Amino acid sequence: MGFEIITDIAAIVGAIALIVSLVFVAVELKKNVEQSITTNWYERVEKNRHIREMLLDKDLATVVEKGDESFHSLDGVERVQYSAYMELVVINLIFNVVASDHASPQVKNLMDLKGGKNESENWNKARIRYYFNKNGVIEWFKHFNEAMPMPPHFHAIISSAIGRKIDAIGV
Repeated sequence: MGFEIITDIAAIVGAIALIVSLVFVAVELKKNVEQSITTNWYERVEKNRHIREMLLDKDLATVVEKGDESFHSLDGVERVQYSAYMELVVINLIFNVVASDHASPQVKNLMDLKGGKNESENWNKARIRYYFNKNGVIEWFKHFNEAMPMPPHFHAIISSAIGRKIDAIGV
């Protein structure tokens, strides 16, 4: 019976050790996820800064200002410049929307797309509205969608943010 007691104690100790190690792994995974969220936020802030920094180039700023008024008024080279700039903006906005789905509760409060206004007046919607509530941007978006259609979900997000329907066919 001494051997059976020892094996039972060893089994209990082994089970406890397994549970403790699983708890440790779960805690470390949670820390890793939190660190990834922080790193992703920092990278998005850097991308936003890069987009703003691009506009310090007076020639590009002039093209963006002209394109925001009317995409169709741009010549060939200006369309390429404006399109490259707007693709960066759209990709950045998409990452912000996707990231808000995976963010911590504190971040979701700032970036909530469904909840309407909150303390930050719905950060994502405000950013989308800032870019897309311009006729030239919508003209560009329709042109862009002919070549590379965006998912309908993203059209709905833009429509909600700017307060009017936008899709590949019309506004």
